[in-house]
Amino acid sequence: MNDCLVEKQKLARYFLSILSSSDEYKKWVKLYTYGNSQSFMDQKIEHSSGSEYTTKQKRQNVTDHTQDFIVNDVRRALSLAISSFDGNLQNEKDLEKLIEMQFTSLREAFRLCADNDAQNKVCAKLLNLYRTGRLGHYTLDPPALQKEFSGCVQDRQMLV
Repeated sequence: MNDCLVEKQKLARYFLSILSSSDEYKKWVKLYTYGNSQSFMDQKIEHSSGSEYTTKQKRQNVTDHTQDFIVNDVRRALSLAISSFDGNLQNEKDLEKLIEMQFTSLREAFRLCADNDAQNKVCAKLLNLYRTGRLGHYTLDPPALQKEFSGCVQDRQMLV
């Protein structure tokens, strides 16, 4: 296994643990309270007229994880997994069980086959959504680096 893939998996697990411990997922509850068994895309199609459906269908690509309907399915899957989890998030083993449940839910939300490389694909897509801010705003920069960066920005603004 490539070291880069190992790091992506660790980073994805780290982000999932942060998300599970935060309140960010609570903002997404409405995504699964409306039509528990339907995906967000199915709900949109159900409420569209025929010509409107064909236009939307052309614009939506089920393999593009950055499409709004897939992002909403990812949010719904994560929110549902965290909300329904009855373990202790402070317990490392329980948190690991939750993360495994989330990976399974994410594989389905990203519409990936259950093959040997599925977890790596989930990690890559999940990290991309985090980096683009689609799943909340988090940073991995240590506070000292953030202060240093903001100081550089302020110094630069003074020069202008």
